[in-house]
Amino acid sequence: MVKKKSKTKLLMYMSILMLGWCGGIVHNYYTPDFITYHAARDPEFGLRIIKEIIGTNTILNDATAVITTQSATQFGKEFFNTISNEGRSSIIAHPYDKQGSGVTVTVSYRNTKTNQRKILLLRKLKKRNTLSKGLHDEYTMVAGYTKGAAVEGGQISKLAFKEGEERDAVEDEYLITGALKRIAPPKRELKEETTFATKHYFKEIRKHILDFFTKKLKKDPYIANFDPAEIKAYLQSKGFTYNRDYNYLDTAMREFKEESGYNGTIAPTMFKVCYTSDNYAVSNVPALHTIVSYLVFDLGTFDTEPKIYPAHHTGEREPNSFQANGTEVGELAWASVDTIDVDQNGNARYNNLPLAFVDMPVHHKTMKYLRDNELNIQSKGLIVSREQLQQLMRHMGLTYTLEKLSTEFGQKASKAHQFNACIATEIGIQTTMLNADVLKTAWSACKQNSQRMASKEPPLF
Repeated sequence: MVKKKSKTKLLMYMSILMLGWCGGIVHNYYTPDFITYHAARDPEFGLRIIKEIIGTNTILNDATAVITTQSATQFGKEFFNTISNEGRSSIIAHPYDKQGSGVTVTVSYRNTKTNQRKILLLRKLKKRNTLSKGLHDEYTMVAGYTKGAAVEGGQISKLAFKEGEERDAVEDEYLITGALKRIAPPKRELKEETTFATKHYFKEIRKHILDFFTKKLKKDPYIANFDPAEIKAYLQSKGFTYNRDYNYLDTAMREFKEESGYNGTIAPTMFKVCYTSDNYAVSNVPALHTIVSYLVFDLGTFDTEPKIYPAHHTGEREPNSFQANGTEVGELAWASVDTIDVDQNGNARYNNLPLAFVDMPVHHKTMKYLRDNELNIQSKGLIVSREQLQQLMRHMGLTYTLEKLSTEFGQKASKAHQFNACIATEIGIQTTMLNADVLKTAWSACKQNSQRMASKEPPLF
C-alpha cells in the first residue's frame, strides 16, 4: 500500500514537472528575449530563424523585400534609423569604397624685429571637452575633414553643435583606435518645415551653380574654385540653404576658426595652396583613404607676437588674437622655426615635446613655400625660389654656391635663408634687370653682412 502511494506521488511530481517544462517551452516560444538571446550568441541560428520567419510570413516577406531593395544613388543616400534609439540616427551609404578629403593649415607670421619666422602649434585634449583630463604629449597643426555635401534623402539642415561634437568625437576615436562606439542619437522629432535632399533639389541646385559658374567664367577664364561665402550667398538668394563645406577653402576657413579661435578677418584669398597629397592610411586607419590639401595662412609681419589666450579665458580679447577652443584643442603656441630641433630620423621637438611625425613633411614644404615667397617679395618678383637663384648664378657663369639644406628648421637653416633673403633684397633695391654684375655685388654685400653678424653673434629668440 505504501509503495502504491509512493508511486502515485512520483507520477504526480513527474506530471507537474512535465507540465512545467511544457509551460516553459510555450512561455519561451512567445518570449522574444529568449530567441534574441540565443540568436545573438549563435549568428547562424539567428540567420536561420530570420530566414524561416521571413519565408513563412507574407507581411514580413514583403517588408523585408522593400528594405533590402532600397539602394543608394551613385552619389550616396541617407537612411534614417526608425527602429531604435541605439547607434547612429542615420547612415549615409555609398556604392563606392570610402574616401575622405581634408585640409591642414600652417599658420605663420614673421617678426620684423628678430626677422624670425614662427608657426602656430596645437596640443589636443586627451578627452574632448574636458580640460582637466590633460593634453596629448605632442604638437599638431590646424587640420580637419571636409563636411561633405548633402546626399539624397538627407536633411538639408545644419546639425546642432552638440550633436556634431558627439559625432566628431566618435569619428576621431575611430580614426585613432579603429573601434567605433555606439552612441544614442538625440531624441528629436522632424519638424514639418524640415526639407530633404531630393532629385528635384539636386536638379535645381545644379542649375543655379552652373549659372553662377558661367558668370564667374566670363570674368575669370582661369577660375579654379569659388569663394564659398559668395556661392552660398548666391544659392541662398535662390532659396537654397547650403550648410556644408562647399570646397576645400570652406573646410580650411571653418577648421582654422574652430581650432585657432582667431577673431580677425578670414577670407579665402588669405589661404594659399602649397600642395596636395594622396597617401593611403599614413595618419589614419586603412579604412579611410584620404586626399589632403595643405594650405598656408600667412599673417604677414609684426613687431609683436599676435596674442594667444588660454582655453579657459572668458573675458574680452584683442583683435586678431587666438584662443584654444577647449573642445578639442587645449593649448596654442607660437614656435620659432629656429628653436625647433630636427634629428637625423626626421623627428622634431619644440619645448621638449615632439611635433607629430606625420606632420613633418608638411612643415618642411610649407616653410619652404613661405621662405620662397619671401624671396619673391624682397626681389620684387625677380627671384621665385632659392633653386632659381642658384640656377641664375650658374647661368651667368658665377661659381657661387648657395648652402644646401636638409631641413627647414634650426639656426643653420635660418641663417642660410637670411643670406638668400639678403641677396634677394639687394637685387630688389639695385635694379629690375638681372646680370652677373648685379649678382656679384649682391653676393659680396651679403657675405660681408653675414660675417659682420656672425662676429656679433646676435641671440636667436
